[in-house]
Amino acid sequence: MLADPLTGITYVTLMGLMLTLIMGVMSITLQRQYAIIPFLFITLFVSGGQRIVIGDFNFILYRIATFFAWVGVMRRHDLQFITLNRIDKVFIYFVIAAFFSRVLLFGSWASVVNRLGFAYDMIGMYFLFRCLITDMEDVVRVIKIFTYFAVGVAAIMIFESLTGQKFTFFGGLQQVVEVRETKVRAQGPFGHSILAGTFGAVLVPMAISLWKEERGGKKIAIICFFASTIIVMTSGSSGPVMSYVAGLFGIFMWRFKNNARFIWRVTLVTMVFLQIGLSWNVWRLLAKFKIYTASTAYHRYKLLDAFFEQFGDWWLFGSASTAYWDEYGKLADVTNWFVRIGVNGGLFTLILFIYIFVLCFNGLGKLLRASEGEPGKQFFLWGIGASLFTHVVSSFGVAYFDQNVSIFLTAIAMISLIISLPQNVAKEEESLDSKGQFVYLSAK
Repeated sequence: MLADPLTGITYVTLMGLMLTLIMGVMSITLQRQYAIIPFLFITLFVSGGQRIVIGDFNFILYRIATFFAWVGVMRRHDLQFITLNRIDKVFIYFVIAAFFSRVLLFGSWASVVNRLGFAYDMIGMYFLFRCLITDMEDVVRVIKIFTYFAVGVAAIMIFESLTGQKFTFFGGLQQVVEVRETKVRAQGPFGHSILAGTFGAVLVPMAISLWKEERGGKKIAIICFFASTIIVMTSGSSGPVMSYVAGLFGIFMWRFKNNARFIWRVTLVTMVFLQIGLSWNVWRLLAKFKIYTASTAYHRYKLLDAFFEQFGDWWLFGSASTAYWDEYGKLADVTNWFVRIGVNGGLFTLILFIYIFVLCFNGLGKLLRASEGEPGKQFFLWGIGASLFTHVVSSFGVAYFDQNVSIFLTAIAMISLIISLPQNVAKEEESLDSKGQFVYLSAK
C-alpha cells in the first residue's frame, strides 16, 4: 500500500493493481459479448480511491480498466456497432458543456485537468458500453451480470454489518465501518454507504423487468430482489430506502400503464398548484422523506432551496463554491446530483443533463405504446423505465461518483440501444413467442 489518497499521491494496493491488470487483459482478449464482465468487476469491486498519480493526472484504477477495455474495442473493431442517435449526441453536448463551463469559470490548468478526467470517464465509459451492448441479448446479459455481482456486494455488506469492519480484500480505503447513532452503515466496495444502497435500489426494477423473459428471468428477478434488499437495508441510509420504494412503486404502476401519461400530468399540475397555494416551497417535502433519525433529509431540502435562491450565482458557468450559501458552510456538502451538475456547469449544462432523461423516458414511452399486443416486451420496457426513475429519485439524495456513475451510464447506454433497435433491424430481429413472453434473436 502506497501513501494516502487524500494527499494527491499514488495510493494503490497490490491486490487492486493485480486485479486491474488481469481484468484488463481479459477485456482485450475476450469476445465482445463477455468483455464487459471484467470491466464491470473492476468498476464495482475495486475502490475508486485507488489511483496512480503522474504529475497532475490521477489514473484511478477504473480509468486504467477503461483504457484496457478500449484497446479490446479497437482490436475487435467494435466501433462498427455504434450509430449515433439523439441520446448519444445530447450526451456528447452535455460533456462538452460541462468541460468548457468549468474551465471558463476558473481559467486554470487545474480546472482543465479536472474536466479532462470528467470527460474521459463519461465519454470513455458511456461509449464503451455502447460498443459492448449491441443487442437485446447483451442487455439481458448485463442485467444478469449486475445481479450476480449484487450477490457479492450483499455478502460483503452483511460481513461489514456483523463485524463492524471493512472488507478490504479488494483494497478498501477504510478499516472501520461508519456507525451513525448506533446504526451500522455498511458500504462494501463503494465510496459511501448511500452510494452502495443506491446501487441496490436501482437494480430491483431492472431485474424485475426480466420476469417474463423465459430463460431464467424469474430466477434472476428473485435473486436480485433479495440481494438488493440486503444491500439497501445494510447501508443504513434513508436515501437508498426511498429510492428502493420508488423503484417498487414504478413497477407497481405497471397496473396503470394505460393511464400513465394522465397520471403524470395530474401529478405535475398538482405540484404546480401546491407551489402556488402553499406558504412554503413544494420541495420542502424532501425534508419529510427520511427513515432513520440520523437522516440528513433537512440538509437536502436546504441545499435545493439555496440552489434556487442562489440562481444568479451559478446559472452561467457554475459556482466556485456552495459553502457560503448558508452561514455555517454546511451546504458545501452537495448531496444532490442535479445541484452538483448545475454548480459545476451552469444552467445550460444542467438542462442538457435533464434532457438526457427526457429523451430516454420519451423513447421508452413511444416503444411501449408501439408494442401493443406484446405484454412481455412492454413489461420489460416498463421495468427499464422504472429503473431510470429510481436513478432520478436517487439523484435528489446523492451526487453520483465512482461506481454509481458507471452504473448510471450503463443504464443510459442500454436505453439508447433499445430505442435505436427499430432503426437498426439488420443487427437485431425481435420475435414474440406464443405465450406472450419476449425472445430476442440476435443476428450473428
